[in-house]
Amino acid sequence: MTLRKADQTELGLNVSPIENNKVLYIEGIRPEGAVDAWNRQCAGSAQPEKSILPGDKIVSVNSEQYNADKMLEECKDRQLLKLVIVRGDGPLPELTSSTPAVSSPSKLTGLRADASEFVPRISAQVSEP
Repeated sequence: MTLRKADQTELGLNVSPIENNKVLYIEGIRPEGAVDAWNRQCAGSAQPEKSILPGDKIVSVNSEQYNADKMLEECKDRQLLKLVIVRGDGPLPELTSSTPAVSSPSKLTGLRADASEFVPRISAQVSEP
């Protein structure tokens, strides 16, 4: 998912590094943050499964993968966040430079100009022949 935080808005996650400091474990969602706003939008749409939940794991933020310290730094320093989030207790995916974490900006849809906390973008998967 791609999330743009509005000016003066925090991401709104309580996280802890796990898996030898490679993954950010989501412990909670803080009210009034960008993620809370994202979840409210998902709950009101036909895609509640796209909500970010406690127990989810962040494995990539922008170009930083499997490095909790660098991913936290990206979350604090950047307004545009391209997040790869894993749900459940299964094995973590292997991300490589050839594995796109998110679609290119030209393939992103779903901007909501009226959102005060964030501007969400939902990527569309396109199969190439």
